[in-house]
Amino acid sequence: MLDQNQTIIDRVRDAQNILLVSKRAYNGDDLSSLLAWYNFLRSQNKQVDAVIDSFAIREHYKFLPQWEGVKTGLDKLKKFTIAIGIDRDNLDELNYDARDRELLIHITPKQGFIDYQNIHFRSTEFKYDLVITIGTQDYEALGNLYREHADFFYQIPVINIDVHQLNEQFGDINKVDITKTAVAELSFELMRAINPSLIDKNVATCLLTGILNATRSFRTANVDPNTLQLASDLINIGADRQYIVEQLFHRKSVAMLKLWGRVLARLQADSQYKIVWSAINESDFVRSGASEKDLPGVIEELILTSPQAEIVLIFYAPQYDQTKVYLHSGRHFDSLRLVGEYRPEGDKDLAYFSVNLPFEETREEVLTNLKGKLKNLGLTS
Repeated sequence: MLDQNQTIIDRVRDAQNILLVSKRAYNGDDLSSLLAWYNFLRSQNKQVDAVIDSFAIREHYKFLPQWEGVKTGLDKLKKFTIAIGIDRDNLDELNYDARDRELLIHITPKQGFIDYQNIHFRSTEFKYDLVITIGTQDYEALGNLYREHADFFYQIPVINIDVHQLNEQFGDINKVDITKTAVAELSFELMRAINPSLIDKNVATCLLTGILNATRSFRTANVDPNTLQLASDLINIGADRQYIVEQLFHRKSVAMLKLWGRVLARLQADSQYKIVWSAINESDFVRSGASEKDLPGVIEELILTSPQAEIVLIFYAPQYDQTKVYLHSGRHFDSLRLVGEYRPEGDKDLAYFSVNLPFEETREEVLTNLKGKLKNLGLTS
């Protein structure tokens, strides 16, 4: 039986058209690892696309090499061909018309007529011959990439690369290692096995960014000597740690800083349950110049500044009788299950939902339910 790494090496070597995808609610480690693979594989003269559903870059990731190459959706996955047996010299006219939700193709021979038995339909192969999923716990986390193209993901070989404890092992090859601190760390080891000479400065920058983001600049408890050695190796290749730290943790827009100040002013914590939470309202967005799309960035900041927290919540009240809740949990939890009674959207890392209650009532209800579940699981300190 082939070693799993060797199987991955063979699949990557043989593939010519590779699709890289990550979850819609991506984090810094996901995006950095995706771009590391994008740069790494393109240097092998392969056709590579990187796609995240509805992708929008956050300001502090704009330094990552080739982030502009990330697409927001899948298109032209497969062609459909209509083959008509006809002598080339006998073709007089060919045109088409689209109306009433139908495509009408008009073919006129110079002589005679076309027998319907000479008309054949052919479906070409898919555009890609390999899919690599990065930091994705299940297919649903891919959003519309999976919902609109489920048949594609079941017909093309999938390599699943992740470090999340709750990964559903959905790939044909599942490279899932929960002992690693970051997807970037696992990716680095795979790339060195494939071809270490192709890990250049751009790839190293992406990988070190992923490790720094996932470990909160080496402040998490799971950082070990191997993590530090890998980071040192990436720096030797050309990654600039000081520059990356400056971009990740110290570069914020004025609007984000203003919104962050309002979040910090209302920050609360429960050390027994390892939960931190804060609240914002519509006036906070108006006064700061930020918007709801900035909330994932705010959550990332809370994670970075609260290294002991396992669960982070933001309560957002767009109006008096409605509250939106964003919940991010650590690798030991499934965010969707923690708040399953509210029918949340999102993925195992970040879930979000709305409650038709004022902020105070929503906060009390959600926190009470959440603490009850954690207590039943025996997860209190």
